[in-house]
Amino acid sequence: MTKGVIIGLIKFTHKAAFMNDFAAKVPNVIAKYGGKFVLRQPKTHYSEGQTYDLHVVSEFEDIEDAKKMLNSEEWNAVNEHRRKNSDLESGSFMLLEGGDALAPN
Repeated sequence: MTKGVIIGLIKFTHKAAFMNDFAAKVPNVIAKYGGKFVLRQPKTHYSEGQTYDLHVVSEFEDIEDAKKMLNSEEWNAVNEHRRKNSDLESGSFMLLEGGDALAPN
């Protein structure tokens, strides 16, 4: 079983709507599929390149559970609010496979 990690680097276009319509509702969806938040934080202490309004990391014990969530009706219902209320050109949202692919064998 391989872990799944979702990283969101968010640049708000409509912060209040993002917080009310996405951020307040997404924890239940993530938990339903076995995920948990590692962090949700606006602060950075060091940065190069693009800056973001919110940094989010969530973790799933099995990447397949994360994939199921990202393909679920519940996710699609809340995700439209993330997409409508954040700058998709400036932000990033990704599912990563856990582990260190560069570690020596």
